[in-house]
Amino acid sequence: MAKWEKIASDYHSNFWKNYLFVKAATVQPNLVDMPQVYLAVRGYPKTIDYLYLPETWRAGHKKLAQLADRSIAFIENILKKAEENGKKMNEFTGKFVREDLAKYSNKQIIAAYKKHADLNCLEYAWGVMIPNLDFHNAHYFEDKLKTILGKNLAKLEVDRAFAIFTQPLEDSFIAEQEKSILKIFQIFSRKLLKEKPEIILQKLKKDYPDIFRQLKAHTKKYAWVFYVYSGPAATEKDFIETLKFYAKKNINPKKKLKHLADERKKILSERKKYFKRMNLNGKEKRYVELVAEVIYLKPRRKDYQSKSYWHLEFLQKEIGRRTHLSLNQVRSCTLEEIKKALRGKKIDVHAINERMKFHIIVPDGKKIRIYTG
Repeated sequence: MAKWEKIASDYHSNFWKNYLFVKAATVQPNLVDMPQVYLAVRGYPKTIDYLYLPETWRAGHKKLAQLADRSIAFIENILKKAEENGKKMNEFTGKFVREDLAKYSNKQIIAAYKKHADLNCLEYAWGVMIPNLDFHNAHYFEDKLKTILGKNLAKLEVDRAFAIFTQPLEDSFIAEQEKSILKIFQIFSRKLLKEKPEIILQKLKKDYPDIFRQLKAHTKKYAWVFYVYSGPAATEKDFIETLKFYAKKNINPKKKLKHLADERKKILSERKKYFKRMNLNGKEKRYVELVAEVIYLKPRRKDYQSKSYWHLEFLQKEIGRRTHLSLNQVRSCTLEEIKKALRGKKIDVHAINERMKFHIIVPDGKKIRIYTG
């Protein structure tokens, strides 16, 4: 009998997120020609374990690597699909923040919850194919890059070139947020930052309305960047704490922003020099270029999901209001339980509470099994 093994751990990952993650692996064979990888989750109140059947991962890895070796377009398509779906998901769930959910009918609530589940499941399905390409000591993109660099550069240069080509060429959402808050820090009174956050916010609103508006806009745009699966979302007070930290560390925002810009320019310049020196064929050049895209898009897929999980909280709170369930209880419900509760039918709240304490979610073919207690 095949034995499940632990592959990784995670934190503050709720039941509904775990369910969608496990389900996504059953969807992958519908998207590309690959065998089903068996992934499971063992969930506790604050931590989870990701589990897998090694032979199924090995088979999935082997098939994906064959398809990738056959055509770089295969990898490009995976990245494109994950990017497009992530944007589509964020665009859809954004209305949970903008619209008055109290005016939604129960039918609209259920349809919206299901559509997010479908889009998010698809995002996991496409996105996890990239780490599927790795297995034990085999790292598909890194190994390809090292082989290509080793053939075209002196041995002592390979490590430096590898470091350069594995740098993303665009800012992540977190990097965007950092630059944005540094620009606010540039115009912020250091004396004011010695006050408590609550006092700072009061004085900003009264005496520095322009800075207050910038901080509000920053919070609205980036409240979700550290949300991950369950939050909480960042507030103006949290970003004030960041500014106070910068002041305490005597960070010079102008120099920091210049350093970040200079580092990007340096990376782009060194990439250009290495490309000129290496005699790469078209396929090799595309592989080298693709590494930076993978490094950039792998966490970006998670960011799209994090943003939509933040959006989803608004819908989950509305469900909780209507069903008299807490946010954590809603996050521990299946879709069928939410449907029943919204329709006024009785659900097993004890089972939901037990699920919050401990659960195991495993695939059984295309079906998903849930165990608690």
